[in-house]
This record gives sequence, C-alpha cells and structure tokens, in this order.
Amino acid sequence: MITCPYCERDSVRLRLDTEAVRLHHECAACQRILPLHVSDVEVYRTLPAIVISTVDKLTGHSWFPEFTAFQHGPKHRCAEHGYFSFPHFGVCSAGRDHCTAPKGGYPAARPIKDPVPALTVQDEMHLLKEELGAFNAHYEGMIAELQSGAGSGLPSKVLGASATIEQYQDQLRQLYGRRPRAFPAPGWKLGESFYTTTRPDFRRVHIGVLPHKRRKADVAAIVQGELLTEIARLQEEPKALRERLALHGLPDSDLPRLLFPYEVSLAYVNSKQHGTQLDEELGQLSDDLQHAGLDRVEHAVLTGEVPVPDLAAAIARVQREHLDTPRGERLRALVGTSVLSHGVDLERLNLLVLAGMPPTAADYIQVTARAGRTHAGLVVTVYDPVSRRERSMFSNFLSYHRLLDRMVTPVPVNKYAYFAARRTLPGIVLALLHDAARDPALKPPPEGADYSKDFKRWWSAQRPLLDPWLERRIPACYRERVEGVNGRGLENDLVERIMETWRQEERPNLNKGAEERRTAYLFLQQPLTSFRDIDKSTAFQSLTSSQDAFKALATNTADSKGGEDEPQP
Repeated sequence: MITCPYCERDSVRLRLDTEAVRLHHECAACQRILPLHVSDVEVYRTLPAIVISTVDKLTGHSWFPEFTAFQHGPKHRCAEHGYFSFPHFGVCSAGRDHCTAPKGGYPAARPIKDPVPALTVQDEMHLLKEELGAFNAHYEGMIAELQSGAGSGLPSKVLGASATIEQYQDQLRQLYGRRPRAFPAPGWKLGESFYTTTRPDFRRVHIGVLPHKRRKADVAAIVQGELLTEIARLQEEPKALRERLALHGLPDSDLPRLLFPYEVSLAYVNSKQHGTQLDEELGQLSDDLQHAGLDRVEHAVLTGEVPVPDLAAAIARVQREHLDTPRGERLRALVGTSVLSHGVDLERLNLLVLAGMPPTAADYIQVTARAGRTHAGLVVTVYDPVSRRERSMFSNFLSYHRLLDRMVTPVPVNKYAYFAARRTLPGIVLALLHDAARDPALKPPPEGADYSKDFKRWWSAQRPLLDPWLERRIPACYRERVEGVNGRGLENDLVERIMETWRQEERPNLNKGAEERRTAYLFLQQPLTSFRDIDKSTAFQSLTSSQDAFKALATNTADSKGGEDEPQP
C-alpha cells in the first residue's frame, strides 16, 4: 500500500508501534492510520471484516491455534492488544514482554452470532491444479468440517473466478465436494445471453510473425523498438497523425491524448535469458532515440526475481504518470515473464509483443488479455521458427484464434492421490485438535494444544473422549460435502487409506515422550507449512576439498593486500 485512500498521496509509510505490537500503515501527509493489517498475528488479534491471502495460508489452521476464532470467535479480549483465545504464559498473544494480565483475568470477548466467514472468493481458479489442487482440496474439506461444527453450522459460500477454465465441474467437485454452477449461463445462441452480448467492434488486433534466419527474441526486440519509435515520432509530428487517421476536425491539443494510451508496450518472454536480451536492446534503442533528438525510453524488466515492492512500484508508475509528466521520465516499455500474466490490468498497456508462444492456450489467453483492457489493443506474436508446434500455430493462425477457447485443457486435479493424502493428514489432525481445544465437553487445557506439554497432559487424561471424536471428524474432512457429487468408491477408498495411516502410524507416534516443544513436531510427518511443501528439503554445503580451496583463495587474497611491493598471485 503506497497511496493513501484518504488524501490520495503516495505518502504511506510503515511505523512500528512497540506498545501495541502493531505495524501501522500511516500517511505522512494527513497523519491518518490506515485500517490495514499485514501480519498473521495482527489478523488474529483484530479479526478484520475482509481477509486477503493466498491458499497457502490455509495451512495456518495447523500452526496457529488462534485461527479457531474464524470458526468459533475469540474467547478473550485484551484492552491493549485485541482478541485471543489461548493465553501464552498467562497473558495475551502479545507475550509477557508487552502485556501484563489484569487482576481478575482478561474479560470475555463479546459473542459473535456467526463468526464463520459468509463468503470465500477464490480468484484464478484454474491455478488450483496438480499437487497444489490436491492439497487445497483436502484443506478445503477440513475447513468446511470445522465451519460445520461452529456458528450456524453452515460452511462459507464459495465464489470462484477464472477467465480460462474447461470442464470446471470436475475440478470444483474435487476441490469443494459440492455441485458447482457457472455464471453467466450460456444463452440461446452463440455470443448472446441474458448477461452478455457480442458487439461488432473489436477489442484486440492479433498479428503473427514467423521470422526466417533470425531468432524470435531478436525479432521481438525489433518489433517493440519500431512500435516505440513510431509512437514517439507521431507525438513529435501531430500533423502526420491527423493525415493518417483523417482527424481533420480534431484540435491539436487533443491529438496527444489519442497516442498516450499506446505509449506503454510490453514484451512478454518465456525465459529470463530472453528478458535480459530485450533489456539490452531497449537500452540501445534509448541511446539511438536520444541521438536522434528524442527522449530516452524508460523501461523496466519484471521477472519472478524482482522484489514485490519493485514490481508494485513499476505498475504504480504506469498508473500514476500522465501527459504532464515529461516524456523522458515516463515508463514506456516493460519486459516481463509470467509474473505479469495474471492480475495486471493497466489502461495504458495496449501494445503487446510476445517472444514465442506461452506453454498452453490458457496461458496465451491470460497474457494477451493484458492488452486492450480499455482501449483497442495490438498483440504481435513472434513465433519460433525452430518449434514445430509454433510453426503449426502460425500456419493455422486464423483457425487457432477462432477456436482458441476450445484449446483450453481441463485443470488436472486428483484429490485421491495416495501420497497427497498422507502428506495432509498430520496438518488436518492438528487443526482438529486446535478446534477440539475450543470444546468444553472435551475438557481441554486453557493453553490449548499448541505446546506438547499441554497436549500430552490432555491426550493422556482425555484419550477416551478424543479418540472417538477424531475417528468421527477425520473422515468428514476428506469426504465430499454433498453426497453423490463424487464417486462413492473413490471416497470410501480415500477415507479407508487415511484412517489406516492415522491408526497405524500417526496416532501411535503421538504417544511418544514430549521431547519436542510444539505438538506439530510429534507427528511422524511434519504438518504442511505451505502447499508447495511437497518434498523434504535438501541441505546444500561445500565439500571439505572445496572448503580448503576457498580457504586457500581467501588466504592468498589477504596476503596479496599486505603490501604494495609484494608479488601478486
């Protein structure tokens, strides 16, 4: 967050409040504090009305017991530090260094009629696939089970959005265990419905280029350079623009506004190597334009290695700059990878050059949708002459684009994968234990089940209550929410395998001594910390011989700096 929503100035700064244990977003211009919380702990302590996160944060149900407030509401409220449910060493979640428990204890939090979120909005639904989709499906089932046991007993409604999806029913039935419906529904004829219509004007113009004896990155650089040069030339010669477009009745003052939406171009590349090459070409183009008496081209390379603040700053520049900004200071060229293919909607980005085709038709649709969001866009695709796939696409250019929607492949998701279920079981069981710690009937310790010493004491004393409770709720996390949505045989097989793993492997492991500080480490497999947490991490270290070589090099370098008269190695 850079721009203040109150005064609309780019003056938002971060300020640490050690007393409140808060990270404030404060506007340096109007001195107002934005109602924005970015750390997990602050979210649990404030319970904001809207929470924005990635699906990986669902693993927090296992690692952060305060997540239970999103199903049951908080138990206590600290006057200085907000809500909490499980005290840490007798104080609120701010810790002993920042809070002192009041006499008589913390007051109870005001009950919330239905603390379960009413709506879950999942954007870019087509990205929930393969391992990510399988892990997410299991955790979505767990969340629905937790929500069914709290509040009104109804889980959140789910609204998914995607511009490129095929056979959505199969994907969503596995992800959520419910019967999905699509909106808008198809109409009575192609391109027409109660909600949409097809207009005769166009949104984008597509051009295909198949180079001969030149690489696709070279040609893409040439095309982007020509577009930038031509826009700059027309800005210098408004009469040429008027004659070319027959704009004889338009005043000279309005001509720059016609070109301004086409001043920013994006070169999309599939590899960082091509991005580096186009970066160098843009630098050379800037020098050439400067020698010709025109302004340099400010440009930025945006890849996955670019820090998020730098990426946001480049996008904000394009949105913020206007005609009053000197042209030499305006950001007019971008080079980007797939990091720009989703969620980047810029009104001024209407010229797009692709250095080769993206891997799938869905990726191509997402990338080309960056251009022409408000104004008509131009998309130039430079095909790879070496690739048989891309040569075929160029040969069938018209038919490929006419049938592009049919080229989108179904999203591969398999919630019944054997190893996926074994990987999610520990985290789901631990989330259920945190939920059980909110049920007085199970006689939980006030501190909850996060620390092994508290859990082991509870587990030993209340095992007759906890065992049947878990035997009932673990299968419910993996089963479909609506009976008959998925195959009964597949559902039963998944539950049988899960319960066998629980009874023979994970449950016996919880009986070992509490050597570990946190309950999460008592499991045979550590609960997921992220949906990308697929394989065990591997340590990288230098061999002994390499260490000796580095030491010798360092010694020689240090000796060479001892005096000017000493010989250099």
